Amino acid sequence: LTFSTNAILKLFGIDPDDNDKEVNNSTMYDIASLTKVMATTLAVMKLYDEGKIKLDEKVSTYIPELKKCNAGKLTIKELLSHYSTLPATYPFYKMKTKETDKKKAVIEQLKKINTDKKKRYLYSDLNFLVLQLAVENITSKTLDQYLEENFYSPMELSHTTFNPLMNGVNQENIAPTELDTIIRHQQILGEVHDPMAYYLDGVCGNAGLFSTAEDLFKICQMILDNGTLDGRKYLEEDFKTLGKCDIYICACRTKGSTIAFLNDFAKKEDIVFFDIKSLMCTEKQKEMAKGIFETIKAIII
Repeated sequence: LTFSTNAILKLFGIDPDDNDKEVNNSTMYDIASLTKVMATTLAVMKLYDEGKIKLDEKVSTYIPELKKCNAGKLTIKELLSHYSTLPATYPFYKMKTKETDKKKAVIEQLKKINTDKKKRYLYSDLNFLVLQLAVENITSKTLDQYLEENFYSPMELSHTTFNPLMNGVNQENIAPTELDTIIRHQQILGEVHDPMAYYLDGVCGNAGLFSTAEDLFKICQMILDNGTLDGRKYLEEDFKTLGKCDIYICACRTKGSTIAFLNDFAKKEDIVFFDIKSLMCTEKQKEMAKGIFETIKAIII
């Protein structure tokens, strides 16, 4: 989908605690796993641009502490594509750790975490936690600092940040997330909801970023325009031509209700797939494609 900078922004919603208060352009949301794309992946793209990170390089190159464990044998590409041996998540918040030792404790736990014997597609928060650690080691900056300096501040994204309350955002401009009945036992507002990101004090590769619809649009527009926004270049590489360009829509046989966009890592024996460019597929698959397209259209429009 290609957009132009002339976009229509329509906002919907009211404050659950004040039905007379509608959301506005400055209302910030905990964007949860969009952090993976709008934060961590951006950082990796920038470092790739600068030749400081290689997609086929092992994680242990950037995180030496993981050299002798399974996590260290994974590549950056495998983490980005969720094709690794790591589990979906881990309850770090249950560990009793000193505030200054949390990153060290995470690395020590990554050495012990049971991993799958074979690499497979599995959406994993841990993949992007490991990417965060790699980015921070390469840049000698925390993930939020690196992103603020290289993207959010120069792009003038005044409503995009980790830990908004700590960074001077009025809580009146933040939408509440939900009532946490597991860890904090209170209404979550201005603090990250994700347990793993909460353990890491609000800054994590998988979650933690707060933003607005308008700021997210600007990031997406920059990526679509080959790394350029308002005449300034943020990324040099044309990432749209990196690797295979064919896009496949597929439905997993083993998980009947799961529909996902997968890359060339997908195992053919696990999926029914077809190229949406040519739709060279059976009638049944074409009907499935039509249903998927209609669903996506409904969500977007």
